[in-house]
Amino acid sequence: MKIHKYSFALLLSAFVFGCHATPKEAYTYDAVTTVVNLIATPERYFNKKIEVDGVFIGFHQDRLYLSSEHAENMISLLSISVLDDTETEEGSLTMSPCSGEWVKLWATFIPAQQPGISTEQGRLVVDRAMLHKDGKTCWKRTEKSRFVN
Repeated sequence: MKIHKYSFALLLSAFVFGCHATPKEAYTYDAVTTVVNLIATPERYFNKKIEVDGVFIGFHQDRLYLSSEHAENMISLLSISVLDDTETEEGSLTMSPCSGEWVKLWATFIPAQQPGISTEQGRLVVDRAMLHKDGKTCWKRTEKSRFVN
């Protein structure tokens, strides 16, 4: 009889906690990396889906910074350019609740369009962004990017 009580309690707790769990979206990526790695060895990440953390600043700056301090002082040498080709400003990553926040980005890292001419070695084309402070998605791509095949 004791086995049944424990089985019932286990089943009940799985049901209760399972009902309140939020479904996580499955994302596949080739690498988990850092802003520093993208700056130091960009060629290792070109055309790969990556996961990277940093402070995102939008409002037409569109950069992912290594830290809050770098973002506040706009130290672009310690940041990566973020490319957003969203049709409307209202739906863009730049104007989203992600701006000014510590985020996790799922993105494709593409080479600069003019290697050798551009100061940027590569750029992030973001698919999804999540706020670290609460784990909520603050922006998600709704249309396929023209920059990624």
